Amino acid sequence: MKTAVVILCGGESRRMGRPKALLPWRGTSIISYIVERFRALVDEVLVVSSSSLTLPVLSSAEIVIDEADHQGPLAGIARGLEAMEADFAFVIATDMPFVSRQFVDILLSREIPVAMELGGIVQTLAAVYPKEGATVARSLLRSGRARPYDLLKKMGAEIVKETDLTFNPGLDGMNTPEDYLEAISKDDPDAKATVEFFGRIRLLTGMRLQTLPISTLGKLLELAAPDIRWIENDILGREFLISLNGGEFVRNVHMPVGPEESVIVLDAPAGG
Repeated sequence: MKTAVVILCGGESRRMGRPKALLPWRGTSIISYIVERFRALVDEVLVVSSSSLTLPVLSSAEIVIDEADHQGPLAGIARGLEAMEADFAFVIATDMPFVSRQFVDILLSREIPVAMELGGIVQTLAAVYPKEGATVARSLLRSGRARPYDLLKKMGAEIVKETDLTFNPGLDGMNTPEDYLEAISKDDPDAKATVEFFGRIRLLTGMRLQTLPISTLGKLLELAAPDIRWIENDILGREFLISLNGGEFVRNVHMPVGPEESVIVLDAPAGG
């Protein structure tokens, strides 16, 4: 029997404020970390992404694009199952870097559709699905049923109880900036980010670079220069341009800034 890991990272990450797959984790991105974590365990690793997300190079995985962007996890599961050659896949959400390799191995070894019930909730995004589930998933989507649980039910999945395991399966996810920052703080209590000022802000503060504990963008700015009025009515002031890691400009003050990331503060053009 051939096995696979299918990683879903095509969601909009609205609550996180930035793509979860690209968040820093243990010196790399979460998506890169999960790919490498499970690559030696299975025959193939597939990453189901959206056309709007640019992923890092993932030499150990095949990236497949879900043509129906942001149509929910069941559409992503269907796409991953269609693209794989394996008989069964452990499907995992991209925000679950703690999932135990032992847990994945045990579930795949059963060679049946199987999921775990944790706290009374079936963990549909840390479960095993068969390749033929792709056809069933498409049928469910056409009928307006978009829950992965419906697919598990249709496939007659076995449900593992918490009491069936003697170890922690590590099924903690990260849905919000607070979830992510808490997870990082537990994993790396000394995690830091930098804030660098240019132009008028550098002159006003007399500072160029600040190294601070990781936090949300808004809190980092306020810690770096508390005398500046950065935010009004929960919105970043229009006189500032903020670049994350020297890339695109960002304005969501609630988005998390992770370890070793750089916040670059520039003056907005006049009238901008």
